[in-house]
Amino acid sequence: MSMPGEPDRGEEPAIGRIIGRLEARVALLNELEALTRRRGDAIAKERFDALGRLDDARDGVVRRLVATSDDLEAAAREAAGSASPEAIRLVGEATELLRRIEEADRRDEDILRKNSQRHREEIERVSIADRATRAYHGPKTTSAMSSGHRTEHTA
Repeated sequence: MSMPGEPDRGEEPAIGRIIGRLEARVALLNELEALTRRRGDAIAKERFDALGRLDDARDGVVRRLVATSDDLEAAAREAAGSASPEAIRLVGEATELLRRIEEADRRDEDILRKNSQRHREEIERVSIADRATRAYHGPKTTSAMSSGHRTEHTA
């Protein structure tokens, strides 16, 4: 029989499994956070050419996280009721990493939205200027000879 607060011998393998899975999850979340920071830096520097590669790398990490979720849930059910300080610490670390990643993603998406709006406004200003220039110069006329008759064509 185990002392209060200590896992009994039957729980130890289950706790070991959940700790191993939590460590793997934290490692993947650290990898995702590093890619998220690189993505944020690329957005801040308007290096949009790098976003595709970074998003592909992030997608790969997310797929691995999703693939391991079922295994982690099963291990958590096995270790339910245990009070492993290491497992609790790892859950807290994973939760904090997820919070930071989600916050960075929201910030990056907001920046991208603002950049997109700015680009749309700049294109609209160019378009307005182009229409004004064409209106000022009037329609262009070209002449062409057809069957020996001179005709005027407007562009």
